[in-house]
Amino acid sequence: MDQDKTLGIIIGGFVTLIIGIILLNSIGASIDDATLSKSVGQESIVIASSSGTTLEDDLIGVSFFGNKTINTSNYATELNTMVNWTAAGLITVSPGNLSDETYEISYTYTGNNYVNDSKSRTILRLIPIFFVIGGVLLVGIGIALKAGILDLTKKR
Repeated sequence: MDQDKTLGIIIGGFVTLIIGIILLNSIGASIDDATLSKSVGQESIVIASSSGTTLEDDLIGVSFFGNKTINTSNYATELNTMVNWTAAGLITVSPGNLSDETYEISYTYTGNNYVNDSKSRTILRLIPIFFVIGGVLLVGIGIALKAGILDLTKKR
């Protein structure tokens, strides 16, 4: 009877471990979405009436704006002076310095699933570690039970 119970615990632990390993990849991807910022390089943006919109919102920084002749690399364009941006992805340009045409923009954004609270991001990063620790404990307990560790506690 005890062997059946021990075998059931070991099989249950093994099945839980297999399912957890399968889900670990998708959990890791979700955690990355919630904790990491993403970068977009050289996205085309059409400026019309001195404004345009990026494909992504939740911008946290713009690193390049321009085209082959006028851009931030050759200091002909200054970010936050001639080119302004909002977190919602709205780009406005100074009409006296930049004409309405297609430009390229590089920026960093957080995405819709990003967790703003740094403590919560830290806890999210710990979830896979706790899963691994739990899996190791489960396997260890299963091995100990199979080895008959409970027999040592029985009275004679």
